[in-house]
Amino acid sequence: MKILLPICAGLLFGASALHADSVPLDFETANQFTNSFRVLSAGGATLTQTSNGGANDYMQSANGSGSSYVYDANGASAGISSFTVSQSTSLTISADVSFTVSNNSFGIYIINAADESQGYLAIFNVNFSSTSDQIRFSNNAVPTTAGAGSPLNNGSFANNADTGIGLLGAFNNISLTYSINGSNAPVLTMTAGSQTSSITLSGTAFTDVEVGFRMSSTASGIVGMDNLNIATSAVPEPSTYAALAGIAVLGLATLRRRGNR
Repeated sequence: MKILLPICAGLLFGASALHADSVPLDFETANQFTNSFRVLSAGGATLTQTSNGGANDYMQSANGSGSSYVYDANGASAGISSFTVSQSTSLTISADVSFTVSNNSFGIYIINAADESQGYLAIFNVNFSSTSDQIRFSNNAVPTTAGAGSPLNNGSFANNADTGIGLLGAFNNISLTYSINGSNAPVLTMTAGSQTSSITLSGTAFTDVEVGFRMSSTASGIVGMDNLNIATSAVPEPSTYAALAGIAVLGLATLRRRGNR
């Protein structure tokens, strides 16, 4: 009786936690930014890795707007680092992000590995209208110029709502999951603090992708990024969910019968 439930729980949660690739970056190693990223467009901003020491280092964009860069294990050397996404494999990017002034933004690009000028973008603006936040998406972003493209509607998230992400340099988690639905359309789901927004974009999805970032800060602002993780995950088939749910129900029923005895 004590063994059955852990086994069922492992089947239910283990299937959705499979990772084919995982890239964790904490920026505590010297030159981790320059060795792991290529700058696509500095946009007048200063892109640096801090040197605070004591597990307090992070990547930052300061004093400029529209900086963009892409994850690349080769750094500035030739070659790219890409991830394969399909209807059975999704990609999740998670990072701790900080802002020092209002209406600065942090965006995550999903880039077509065959053409880095083509990308999808999920972007978060902190304190977009003095006291509230905004999540937006774009299916025609231009990563090579830090272009945001034409922002689309914001999915299920209400613009100018509170996410709990504040200013003054406090780090809060922002994540993006890129998946491909059964119609082969790209789906972006961004979570910023307490709010989640999801949208299905038009067009055929990119399957070989790079991961890029877009930071925009005012002349006096700093946007920071720490504890980055990029990972692909297996997406269980609906039949798998049904089978696992059936196993769990069977296990619970068995426990009830034993309890009644």
